[in-house]
Amino acid sequence: MLPITLTALLLVPFAVAVPLERRQNGPDPATRAGQLQQGINANILAQMGEATATDTIQLLQTPGGDNNFQEFTVAKDNLMTFINAGIRIRENNQKIAPVDSPAVQGLAVVGTAQTMERDMAERLTGDPANDGPILTQLQAMFADGQRQNRRNSAAAGLIREATPPPS
Repeated sequence: MLPITLTALLLVPFAVAVPLERRQNGPDPATRAGQLQQGINANILAQMGEATATDTIQLLQTPGGDNNFQEFTVAKDNLMTFINAGIRIRENNQKIAPVDSPAVQGLAVVGTAQTMERDMAERLTGDPANDGPILTQLQAMFADGQRQNRRNSAAAGLIREATPPPS
């Protein structure tokens, strides 16, 4: 499971950089809406990484599992890396979102959830009795976040389709 997590970690910084670079090359509304859609999709990738990192922690803490504190610490660090990357991606998405994009409100919803996720993940201790309920709630929040971001991506695509191409 660790190679998947490391591979995803390598992709997230690239996904964050793409919208910034393209924003400088195309400030027209259609291009910005396309960048927003790409950025939201990058955030979904970060959320998938969050879920995978949470799965890893849950596996480490299962009865009969290797409840090794050092491995827990690495897994928690991976989770925090994905959460923080998702926050940076969403913040960038909010900066490039056209004011009239129907995705703006959804991005605010994601931002509120990400703050809660980060606070919850910081409370993980390595103790299965403490962490079990937190991990279960985080998994549900990550799934909800992916659903919200799919709606945000669709909303960003709507504004893109409604914007006439530059002449």
